[in-house]
Amino acid sequence: MTMHRRYCVVLLAAALLFPGRAAAQTPEQVAEAERLFNEGLDAVRANDFGQALELFRQSRHLNPGVPIVTFNIALCHRKLDNPPDAVQELLRFLEEGGADLPQSDRAQELVGELAPMVGAVRIRVPEPGANALIDGEGVGPSPLDQTVYVAPGSHRIEVRWAGLPESEVRQSEVPAGLEQPIEVAFARPETPIEPPDGSEEPETPAELLPSWPFWAMVGATGGFGLTAVLTLTFGHLAYSDYVDGGRTDGDLADRGEALDLSGYVFLGLTGAALVAGTVLFFFTDFSADFGGGESAPEAGEESPPVEVAFFPGTLVLRW
Repeated sequence: MTMHRRYCVVLLAAALLFPGRAAAQTPEQVAEAERLFNEGLDAVRANDFGQALELFRQSRHLNPGVPIVTFNIALCHRKLDNPPDAVQELLRFLEEGGADLPQSDRAQELVGELAPMVGAVRIRVPEPGANALIDGEGVGPSPLDQTVYVAPGSHRIEVRWAGLPESEVRQSEVPAGLEQPIEVAFARPETPIEPPDGSEEPETPAELLPSWPFWAMVGATGGFGLTAVLTLTFGHLAYSDYVDGGRTDGDLADRGEALDLSGYVFLGLTGAALVAGTVLFFFTDFSADFGGGESAPEAGEESPPVEVAFFPGTLVLRW
């Protein structure tokens, strides 16, 4: 008996087992899955293993509880020279209950035959929110702990995290053999904090006030203070004249009290202006007043001579 005929016998035997292994699906789904399975058998007889593979996959999608369909999918992958997928499907077949079927010995024999042409990668992503890929093919969403079978050699393992602009990529060299899978684990990286690019303007001149409000408060403090001193002085003189005159001139007394009251009002205004000027001092840009905004001399230019300026209570050097 040729290999092709033995292969067809296995598939025909699988077709006999199909109804008895069907999972709890609707009658319509079971009937359609069986029809697709039989069409897959016809495609195998015609040596169209690509079409047979697609039909078997559709059949398993409608009725996934039939291990023998998975076995036939593995045989198609083997015929299409795809050892990694063949091993993946054979191991799935044994895990799904195929170990209790007559095809289990053949499945284990094929796994041993294909093992030198296959490597194993165990991908672990314990946190949710990512999609894992190997060589651009999707493996599944996280959390994930899955062994993927690939051809021996270098493979690109990628994890794309939701909310992060760049994916995490590892390049792993996978040796042949199934005994010790290469393990690649991923953890969600910390959210990056972008450093300042230095393009912002310095805060000092941009956010400070011009100097004229400060100097206005200085002038107001001096004006109110001088007015308070003069008013209080004239009020004191008027009250002294009232006392010296024997306290008989009532108008003189009223004038002295009015001047005293006005003096105290101006004294209060002096204090308020002094406080306001002190506050403005810390939020005022004085660079323009003292030449701080001038540009530095260019190369070849002579530096200006040192200048000395006197302000009340202040000595300023400029050069």
